[in-house]
Amino acid sequence: MLRRLAVTYGEPVLVVAVVLGLAELLSRTGVIAQEVLPPLSRVARAFADAVGEGSTWRAIGVSMEAWAIGLLLAVGVAVPAGILIGVSPRLHRLTWVAINLLRPIPVVSAMPLLILVYGLGARMAVVLVLLSAIWPLLLQAIYGVREVDPVARQMAVSYGLGRFMRFRLLVLPSALPSVATGLRVAATIALVLAVAASLVGGGPGLGSEIANAAQAGAGDRMWALIFVTGLLGLLVTATFTRMEAYALRWHQSQRQGHR
Repeated sequence: MLRRLAVTYGEPVLVVAVVLGLAELLSRTGVIAQEVLPPLSRVARAFADAVGEGSTWRAIGVSMEAWAIGLLLAVGVAVPAGILIGVSPRLHRLTWVAINLLRPIPVVSAMPLLILVYGLGARMAVVLVLLSAIWPLLLQAIYGVREVDPVARQMAVSYGLGRFMRFRLLVLPSALPSVATGLRVAATIALVLAVAASLVGGGPGLGSEIANAAQAGAGDRMWALIFVTGLLGLLVTATFTRMEAYALRWHQSQRQGHR
């Protein structure tokens, strides 16, 4: 067990240790000013202080609540829409231009309008997360449905399966791996936007705590809170990766991964 953990996590942990050691060296030697990059020991103390404060946990709760609500709304909108577009060639043709026109527009560019409509707060953050998470889910759902093996589709028709049975037994299982990938990617992007909503907009949340620390000149606290954000991202990615592996344990990609 220990050997397996060492093989799986040994090299990534070593890379993190090297990066942190390099940052400490650059800070201690003055190559980078300590006001910009404080020594790791100071950041570690600030991290311990931040974790022990109720304000930090309240800010995390506000950001994660906006993340969860926005992501759930995105799943409810994008996945059914993507499946519908994927199964209908006509609908795919009609929406292709609009999707490729809107998709490259940065979601952050909509923040001034969202602030004007919803004000600073949870509603604006939820809408921002929703808009950021829709595209990976929508595109992956469309891709998954359209990548159904045509031979398998023809065989299902030959066996007399109706549209509902073909969808349930063929289209849906074929699309699930792509949808799961889209969900994992969307969850990470949504977390970034949930933090950015309060960082740029100034409403309550983890981003606002980071901005306040930067404005107060507390670089050690700022970096500690950035590290907290990184840990949240790592937790989200690991959780959705585990969920994907469990939900798709029957799929060939997961069986190959466990060999």
